[in-house]
Amino acid sequence: MSKPEQVSDGPHPAAIAKPAPAPPKLDPVYYNWSNTFSIMLGRMTGNRDVDLEKNYFTELDATKAESICKRCETNKEYLLQYSPIIRFLSDEVYKLGGDLNKDNILCRMCTSEQSGGFSLDHGILLCANKFRNRGHQEDTMGHEMVHAWDHLKWKVEANNMRHQACLEVRDHAVEGG
Repeated sequence: MSKPEQVSDGPHPAAIAKPAPAPPKLDPVYYNWSNTFSIMLGRMTGNRDVDLEKNYFTELDATKAESICKRCETNKEYLLQYSPIIRFLSDEVYKLGGDLNKDNILCRMCTSEQSGGFSLDHGILLCANKFRNRGHQEDTMGHEMVHAWDHLKWKVEANNMRHQACLEVRDHAVEGG
């Protein structure tokens, strides 16, 4: 018979534990927002790691590209139909011989930090993954539509830096930014 203070030949009963329970399943929405704010506030590593942020958001964009572009398209169609400023600018561009519509206002995923762009040859680019909300998208569409109007009205030379500088100053004065 063994004494209580002696170790028996097998594992101690306390060492034979049930397997650890599986970690609770994370809510993907909570996980996404939690990580987003942790990265932006520098709580992931103790200080802000810009490369980590870029990689995180690049991966997030890649996994959600379809739904992000769909939301941009839905908002674009809504704004073209119901936004007073977008309708006004679209009409003014049309009066000058231009036509901005759902076919030449394009929602795409972008890697740069801009939220949109304008090209005489291609129309307006909306960077779907850069919009915070519909209001931000409306501001961007309006900004780019002002560029379209300027190009049609003033016959802007693409390589003339004075023309480009005047357009940006005037555009920001119009939108109050």
